[in-house]
Amino acid sequence: MERETWIPIAGLVGLFLAGTIMLYATSGPPGAPQNAAKNAQRANKNANKKGSKNQKPAQLTFRTQVPADRPVAKDGAQNLVFVVACAHRRDRWQPYGGDDIVTPFLKNFAAAGVKFDDVLATSSWTKASVTAMWTGQHAVDVDMVQRNKKSNDLTLKPEVETLAERLTANGYYTMAVNTTPAITMSGSGLYQGFDRIQDAHGQGFKVSNRLRSKPAVEKALQMLDQRKKEEQARPFYMQLVLSESHKPIQIPPAEFNPFSSSDERVAPYLATVNRFDQAVEALDAGLKERKLGDNTLVVIIADHGEGLGIPEHHGKAHGRGLYDSTVRVGWLMRGPGIAAGKTVKGLASGIDVMPTVLGLLGVDAPAAVAGEDWSKQARGGSKTTRETAISDTWFYSANRASIWTATHQCQKDFGSVEIKDQFQNGCFDRKKDPGFATPMDRPKLAEKLVAWRAEREPAEEK
Repeated sequence: MERETWIPIAGLVGLFLAGTIMLYATSGPPGAPQNAAKNAQRANKNANKKGSKNQKPAQLTFRTQVPADRPVAKDGAQNLVFVVACAHRRDRWQPYGGDDIVTPFLKNFAAAGVKFDDVLATSSWTKASVTAMWTGQHAVDVDMVQRNKKSNDLTLKPEVETLAERLTANGYYTMAVNTTPAITMSGSGLYQGFDRIQDAHGQGFKVSNRLRSKPAVEKALQMLDQRKKEEQARPFYMQLVLSESHKPIQIPPAEFNPFSSSDERVAPYLATVNRFDQAVEALDAGLKERKLGDNTLVVIIADHGEGLGIPEHHGKAHGRGLYDSTVRVGWLMRGPGIAAGKTVKGLASGIDVMPTVLGLLGVDAPAAVAGEDWSKQARGGSKTTRETAISDTWFYSANRASIWTATHQCQKDFGSVEIKDQFQNGCFDRKKDPGFATPMDRPKLAEKLVAWRAEREPAEEK
């Protein structure tokens, strides 16, 4: 469950004058080994029930013994490091037009790897978006959306195969470091297939409880160092979800002041994006120090964006809107076989991430995967051939969906409950109207969206 609240600036004057911190928040609505995942789910539910009043902000670590009968990976199998940037607006990354000072490492990373140019997350909030990235299917298609509810406490069904499970079945040792309770607090089941987990605090959105990006990276590197001999003999999958930029955020003035010249309205937010950039740079350095860089595929992708009130009608947060600012995300990759400095043109969806990554690793994707494999494009091929991408949301009583082509977007509210914002039904010209300010008619595309959503309505509602 994700929550975001207003924190009045007036209430922070004392702290600000003291030069200690500034809180910056925006408006918004409040077959593989399973033991580690189940322990994480149970512990986080207990932590959530108890609350954090008397609870130390320590994170929760779980480890599962690797089964002796796990298959041996194929010779030359690449390692995989998969980093999710939570609430990162695409246009704040330098490879997508952001200021150099904010993401200098991502600038260099993209120059040495591949950048996907037009990527649409499948939703504008974390749980639904990462479900798609790690299963290759829309959250609604694997029963991971909760209609017209103020929270999502659904758990991924065991029969839905995750990226981690696919890799364990192919001989990998799997580890995860998570800093957001959005995917664990209610027992999401998204840890299926992991051998070792460093989980977020049950009340991890509280600033005092949050695991910061750099310490999370340090923990990930420690996990690599702590692998047993038989674990070191296997290729590894390391997954990190870093929520530094999810509100509320806490940044000392000295840290966000350098970014005021870029945009003083969002300087604290940019400082968190820079913290992320520094953390992944430290991760990259750690891999190289351990001589793991040459045989490791590194994926860096955002789960969703952030409205930031730019433009104003996009809102200041995420979850309910489906505009460019909250669902168009950055996706970068670097590693063996990846074309250096290449931009992959064409439409891509969050459901394409899993099959593309598996394609680059030489591992077959599960039959149920709905996404497309763009590994050939990442190796230097032509642009993608996807014609449409879908983004939808059932976040805090929202009930909305959008369909995207290379040139247009159509969106529709299908029955949100008690939501008052500036969401507009209609279609938009992505090229001529990048701010999505003026609705237009695009009847055939709008009909495709309605048909897609109708196919996914519960039987009793059809």
